[in-house]
Amino acid sequence: MEKAVVFVELTHKSPEFDAAYDVIGADIAPEYLETMDFLRDRLRVGEEGPKSGKEKILLQDGYTLHLIAAKEGDKVVGAIYGHLISRITGENKAVGFVTYITVHREHRRHGIATALIRELQRVVEQEALRLTGRSIFGMVYEIEEEGKEEIKATVVKLGARPLDIVYYQPALRIGYEPEQIHLWFQPVPVLSPPDFSAFSLPADTVEGIVRNMLAMEYVGPELRGFDPAAKPYTAFLESMKGRKDIGFIEPR
Repeated sequence: MEKAVVFVELTHKSPEFDAAYDVIGADIAPEYLETMDFLRDRLRVGEEGPKSGKEKILLQDGYTLHLIAAKEGDKVVGAIYGHLISRITGENKAVGFVTYITVHREHRRHGIATALIRELQRVVEQEALRLTGRSIFGMVYEIEEEGKEEIKATVVKLGARPLDIVYYQPALRIGYEPEQIHLWFQPVPVLSPPDFSAFSLPADTVEGIVRNMLAMEYVGPELRGFDPAAKPYTAFLESMKGRKDIGFIEPR
């Protein structure tokens, strides 16, 4: 008889922290993975509050973070790391951002990834209501253009599609270059197929999402903060030039 899978939100002191990090690290290229110490510090600052000017970069206004583990008995079989990102446009909109998600190969195709996303969405929805007084309007994912077919299939079923923009994921280690990938958007609440086919996002909303993501998430272990002249942002802005609305492209 299979054991039930339970979902546990972790702190920087949780005994499952290392195992959850190892699950994620087994599936993410090192240059795009926060170091274990950096991620632990981020959680600590989220729990205790920043204690220096530099630490404030890790936890900016309108930004919260969560590491959630999927456990089968005593074993961590999957994990998701994600954020609430708000202060988007003057209306103070908010989205959930899935930074990392992975499930052990032998536990895939059992709905664990879907359940992890829904658990993160539930948590960031509560925070959005507390911080902004309104619900999130979407979930955002960074997914490589090639490969990652299982996670693509999962988020497609949840109603996500890649946005029709140029997007580069910044490297998180010195000496590596940004990688061009797709930025996926999942409308919340889920749209019916006819509504989805006609759905688009205002360009200023998409710009707000990307600007806040880069500024709040990609500060790097050196805590240098967001560089608006860097390729991840300038290439994105060039793809947005002159556009009023942003639609989707069909996933490969």
